[in-house]
Amino acid sequence: MVNENCKKTELGIVPFEWNVLSLNESFGFLQNNTYSRNCLNSQKGDVQNIHYGDVLVKYGEILDCNIDEIPFVNPEISVNLVKRLIQSGDIIIADTAEDSTVGKAVEVVNVGNRNVVAGLHTIFIRPNDGLFTNRFLGYFINSTVFHNQLLPYIVGTKVSSISRSSLRETFVLHPPIIEQRAIASALTDVDGYINALEQLIVKKQNIKKYLKDLANISLLLLSFCNLKKKGSAANLYICINNTKKTANCYEYCCYICLLYTSDAADDLLCVDLGGRRILQNKHHCTHSTTPVLHHGHRQQCHLPHTPRTILRSCTI
Repeated sequence: MVNENCKKTELGIVPFEWNVLSLNESFGFLQNNTYSRNCLNSQKGDVQNIHYGDVLVKYGEILDCNIDEIPFVNPEISVNLVKRLIQSGDIIIADTAEDSTVGKAVEVVNVGNRNVVAGLHTIFIRPNDGLFTNRFLGYFINSTVFHNQLLPYIVGTKVSSISRSSLRETFVLHPPIIEQRAIASALTDVDGYINALEQLIVKKQNIKKYLKDLANISLLLLSFCNLKKKGSAANLYICINNTKKTANCYEYCCYICLLYTSDAADDLLCVDLGGRRILQNKHHCTHSTTPVLHHGHRQQCHLPHTPRTILRSCTI
């Protein structure tokens, strides 16, 4: 039994004031281009290009041109912009994917004076004037209600795709404008909250990693303290070589050896160990040109020079 304030539609039971519109009748279909990744760069150009891979993976429901990074078409390529420039409120749909995520879309906002075009494997549609408020369609086109309409039209085995003609067979919900604004505002707030949490998680993960690294070095220093208690006259140097910089942290190689004050290690690029005892050959190493040292063989310990990353000799 349907509530008196609701009605049955092609998309199920909806509030009585809401309409259901044919996408074919309420949207215009515009032309995309076929530029591959090789034709794009992240640095410079006059035209920015929305690639379907970024729609699937990089962007959320809303692509904000003031915030999100959009690649440029290489300057040497001449781009046809006639009836192809994206405006704020346009929808870009990925028509190809490796699974049922095909149909993922973005609503583009804050285009301003930029030249932005729709790229390879995308469907570029524009709503008729006055039907929808900003950001509402970005959330609706990615909703289960809309995506379920696409499932019968998805074709392909290894690669899934949908066509423009299939998209024309779908329907969109059209609430009153005031309700569209309320829905878009609420979901935008939720997006902002989720993004803030994700950034906080990354920050805490980095702190945890740095604390683990500090704990590892502390354990090595503790081992040296035990040696000092046994009467060793040596000083401890920890040589750290930064070998790989990732997005948020460094992976490093750490070599521990005993050096005597007479070696004047602070002023030398290398020290002849002369077969001295090595506390630990290698600690957490990924790639390094530093030689592996063996007890009993006369080899050199090469100390980092630029940037200098030697902890001064420990006085225990």
